[in-house]
Amino acid sequence: MGTGIRYTVANPQQQNMIDPPHTPPDTLTPATPPPSPGRGRFHIPWLPDDPGLLRSALNSVAVRALGAVALFGSQMVLARVLGVQGYGDYVLALTWVSVLAALAPLGMDSASVRFIAAYRETGHDANLTAFLAATRRWAMAGTVVATVLMAVAVGIVAGHLRPQLLQVFLWGIAALPLMGLCQLLAGRLQASRRAVSAIAYQEVLRPLLTVGGVAALALLPAAHAGAAAAMVVTAAAAFLSATAMTLHVRPLLPSGPALAARAELRRDWLGTGLSQMFTVLAAIAMGQISVLMVGMMAGADQAGIYGAATRVSALTAFGLGVINPIAGPLFAEAWAGKSRERLAQLARFSAIAAVLLVIPIALMLGFGGSRIMAMFGKGFTPGHMALIFLVLGQTVNAACGSVGLLLNMTGHHHRVAMVFGVTATVNVVLNFLLIPPFGINGAAAATGLCMAAWNIILWVQVRAHLGIEPSILSIWPRKNA
Repeated sequence: MGTGIRYTVANPQQQNMIDPPHTPPDTLTPATPPPSPGRGRFHIPWLPDDPGLLRSALNSVAVRALGAVALFGSQMVLARVLGVQGYGDYVLALTWVSVLAALAPLGMDSASVRFIAAYRETGHDANLTAFLAATRRWAMAGTVVATVLMAVAVGIVAGHLRPQLLQVFLWGIAALPLMGLCQLLAGRLQASRRAVSAIAYQEVLRPLLTVGGVAALALLPAAHAGAAAAMVVTAAAAFLSATAMTLHVRPLLPSGPALAARAELRRDWLGTGLSQMFTVLAAIAMGQISVLMVGMMAGADQAGIYGAATRVSALTAFGLGVINPIAGPLFAEAWAGKSRERLAQLARFSAIAAVLLVIPIALMLGFGGSRIMAMFGKGFTPGHMALIFLVLGQTVNAACGSVGLLLNMTGHHHRVAMVFGVTATVNVVLNFLLIPPFGINGAAAATGLCMAAWNIILWVQVRAHLGIEPSILSIWPRKNA
C-alpha cells in the first residue's frame, strides 16, 4: 500500500530501526537511495553488504555437498552390506534414537543460536554466561530423561521384538546421549559463527566414521557386519564427533562463573527452548514418524525402502541446509539491533540462494529417481514414486525461504510451534489413512503435502508479523496499491 516510495523515520537516531506499529505516517520521510556500487566492483543485487556472508555461504555449499555425498554413500553402503532386512532394522532403531536425540537437549541447541548471537550483538556478557550455564544443565537433564525413557520402552516391548532387532535397539540406547550432546554442541558452534564446522562434524565426520567402521567390519573374515554392529559403530562415531566438537567450541564461549539470572530471563530461555523442541518434534512427525508408521503398518522391509527415499529426498533440502546455519545468528543479530532492512536483505538472500541450489537437485531426483534408488539395491526401486512426492514438498519448502527460522530468531517461536503442531497432527492422520491402501506412496504424499502446507502458512505469518517478503518472490519489488 502507499505510493511505492520507501520511507524511514525522520529522527536520525531511529533510522535503520524497526518501525513501531504506532508510528504515524506524517513522521516519515523518503529514504535516501542507496549509493551505487563502485565502478569496476562485482555486485550481486540481492546479496547483503556483508563481505563474509558470500564466503561463508560458499564454504557451507562445499561442506554440505561433501556431507550429502557422505550421507548418500554411507546409506548406500549400509544398505548393500546389511541387506533389505538388516538395513530396515537399522533404520527403524536409528530413527527412534534420532527422534529422542533431537528432543533430548530440550530445544537448547536452537535457543543457543538466538540468544548467544543476540547477547553478543547487544554486549550483555553477564546474560550470556548465565544462559550458557543454565542451558547446559537443562540439556543434560533432558538427555538423561530421554535415555531412561528409551531404555524403559525397549524393556517393555523386548518380548515382542526379534532378537536381532532387540540388539540394535539396545545399542541405540548407548548412542542416544552421545547424539544428544552433538545436537547441543552443534547449536553452540552455529551461534558462534562456526556453522560450517558444525555441519562438517555432524554431516561429514560422523557418516564417514560410521560407514568406515561398518565397511571395515565387512572386510574382516571373523567379524559379523550386521545391524547391531552398525549401531555400535554409530555410537562410536557419535562419541568421537562429540569429543572433537567439545574441543572446538570450548575456547569460543566464556567459561567464567555465572551469576544468577533473573527469573523472567530463565523463563524466557526455557520457554523458547521448549517451544523450539516442540517444533522439532512436529518436524520429526513430518518425516521420521512416517518411517516408523510404515514400519509398523507395512513391515520393516518397506520401512527400509521408504527410509532410503526420505534420505535421498533430503538432498532437495540442500539449499536451506546450506543457508540456515549461517543465517540463523545473523537473523538474531539483525532483530536484536532493530534493523528491519538488514533482516529483509538476509531473508531475500536466503530464499534466492536456496532456490538456485535446489532446482538442479530436484530435476535430477525427479527424472533420475528410479536409477538413484536402484543404487541402494534391486529391492529399493519401488521407492521411486515416494521419492517424487517428497521432492515436491521439499521444493515448496525452499521456495518459501527460511520462514520458520526467521520467526524463531525474532521471538515468534510460539507461532512456529503452533503451525508445526497442527500440520504434524494432520500428517499423522493422513499417514494412518493412506498407508494401508497406498503403502509408502501414501506416506510420501501425506508428508509432502503437509510440508508444503506448513511452509505456506509460515510464509503468511512472516509477511504479517515481520513486514518482509521471505520467499523467492522477493526478487520482484512489492507493488504497493
